[in-house]
Amino acid sequence: MSLELIIPFAGCFRAGPGASIGPADLLLVFRKKKTRTGVFAGILSGAITVFIWKSLPELNGLMYELIPALLISLLITYFVSIGTYKK
Repeated sequence: MSLELIIPFAGCFRAGPGASIGPADLLLVFRKKKTRTGVFAGILSGAITVFIWKSLPELNGLMYELIPALLISLLITYFVSIGTYKK
């Protein structure tokens, strides 16, 4: 396997966990009304955003993939938790 194929995706393995788990950790500390479904949806959306952002050349040069993945993961976690929270 060529290094030309491996090196571009090495950033995904750095940004992926940070974008996936970081927003869930922030909401675990600062928000009491979060749900397991919301956290799981946020983790998945953050990881998927990193891989899509890294794979599309139009988006890849725009900004580092961690920034949009963090924002999307945070929003998805927040809104899914609101939608699935039971009193």
